[in-house]
Amino acid sequence: MATRNEGALVTRSQQARILLSTSLAAFIIIGFTQSFGVFQVHYEGNNAVQAGVLRPNETSLRGLISCIGSFSNGGIVALFAVVYYPYLPRIGAHIKLLCCIGSVLIVLGLSMAALCRNLVQLFACQGLIQGVGAGILLYLLTPILPEYFPERSGLAQGTMFAGVDVTKASYLLAINSGVGIPSRLGAGALADKFGHQNTLLIATTVYMLATWGLWLPSAIKGNLGLYIAMSVCHGLVNGVFNTVMNSAQKALFGDETYYPKNGAMTTIRGLGYVVGIPIAGVLVREVGVEELSGADFVRPIVYVGVLLTASLVCLLNVRRLDAIRSGWHLVR
Repeated sequence: MATRNEGALVTRSQQARILLSTSLAAFIIIGFTQSFGVFQVHYEGNNAVQAGVLRPNETSLRGLISCIGSFSNGGIVALFAVVYYPYLPRIGAHIKLLCCIGSVLIVLGLSMAALCRNLVQLFACQGLIQGVGAGILLYLLTPILPEYFPERSGLAQGTMFAGVDVTKASYLLAINSGVGIPSRLGAGALADKFGHQNTLLIATTVYMLATWGLWLPSAIKGNLGLYIAMSVCHGLVNGVFNTVMNSAQKALFGDETYYPKNGAMTTIRGLGYVVGIPIAGVLVREVGVEELSGADFVRPIVYVGVLLTASLVCLLNVRRLDAIRSGWHLVR
């Protein structure tokens, strides 16, 4: 049975400061992750060669360039979460120092990336150094946040990730962002009221159906309208996972085992962060950026659709097992 540890009283002032700091961290870190496509287009083009950032024979290595993005999102730190997550309550005593270290590493990694002259150097700086800094901030702050908002953890995490969409650009991404900011707040609030598992199930279902029914046909037919519809659906649900996952785990596992089990799950997610993007990059046809068309992205779209379908099946099974253990409850 999940138990709740009330702990020390947290003041509104502390909650406000914590929420502001985590929101700013998400704004920067996930903003870099979601905008890496801009970096990738630059690195795969002639401008990167002319600027001396990459060698001419390296611009076609799409899978390896994608690795920079997969490591810079902090996945390398998430990969070892099973080791350090059980000790997060103790690590929290040094959170200020760790946040300073993470911030310095992000600045250092990006600054050094500007001086790189080949793909290996770029991977070490923008991939590893920035990635470790981003991981320290993202994967230490996010799981701790529900501790300070026991009654409104979903809304708190929705607020934290709402600022992410402000960092996006272009009109298609602006559409995604326009619906994404309020949806993150709304998803958190709805999850607190109607259940975190229910919210995850609904969001995953919408994302899966939009992938198969809108995104895939838009790539095959080159239909901009379908892609805009997909962007709207994606904006509505893409933040739900980050918004409610930690709260859902806390409700399922209870306070005593929350950090160890969250660590194991974060390690699995970290593996996905590290290898998922390079796999998708390899699935895209290896031609110049200017020669790419929608049809070249069919394989990675199918790859995403299959994973989302598998995810939905797993979530339904979790709901079933939870009902067997605790009895059926509409709000879970």
